[in-house]
Amino acid sequence: MGFLKQCTKCQKIRYWFEFSKHKNKEFGLESSCKKCGKQYYIQNKDKIIKRNKQYDIKRDKKQKSKKAREYYAKNKEKITLKKNAWIKQNKERVYQTGRRTRLKNKEKIAIRIKLWRINNKEKIKITAKLWRDKNKERITIRDKKYRIKYKIEIAAKSKEWNEQHKKDKSEQGRLYRLKNKEKTKIRNQKWLAKDNNREKKIKYSKQYYINNKTLAYLYARHKKIFGYASIKELRQNKNLKDAFELNERSPK
Repeated sequence: MGFLKQCTKCQKIRYWFEFSKHKNKEFGLESSCKKCGKQYYIQNKDKIIKRNKQYDIKRDKKQKSKKAREYYAKNKEKITLKKNAWIKQNKERVYQTGRRTRLKNKEKIAIRIKLWRINNKEKIKITAKLWRDKNKERITIRDKKYRIKYKIEIAAKSKEWNEQHKKDKSEQGRLYRLKNKEKTKIRNQKWLAKDNNREKKIKYSKQYYINNKTLAYLYARHKKIFGYASIKELRQNKNLKDAFELNERSPK
């Protein structure tokens, strides 16, 4: 009758045709006979069906993903247009789905963004600059709205900052003007050329003179003799007024 083989389950020696075929096993046959295999199937039917189903799903997924990649490569533009159209029609749904995902993976997303920013600093700078150049009007309108909305808060913060950095700010301004004399001159001329700015300057100068009569007089009278470079320098010299006793004789 041909080749004989022992079953690993019942331990009986049987003919080869009493075993199912299996190309990966020894002699191309199953290790257990057909009868034992049938008995095992009856006892573990649900388990086997579930396992086979999972295998089929995995196999099907792999085949589908491969087909999907091939289809996407051929129809990239068509898919993109369709996707964008769907997103426009379902904005709220897309937003809510994205929001739920972000809340679930908050820490993970934060770490990923941080790492990306560290590795793409130059790219971010270039992209930001290009966006600002393209959207100048939009930025101006946005900033204007923000300043109007938070006018009081901005004023309070600016005042606080200026008081804390008064000396540094004035020194920085002085150094900048010394380095960029021509640039400063052109900017001032442009500012004066605008409507009402000349009148504003005259008004401010008059008001400053009224508030600082003695100082203005001293500066005008003794600038050449003592070589004071600025009113600030004159103001810092506390003994000057007493030395010349000009407090009483200051112009009225």
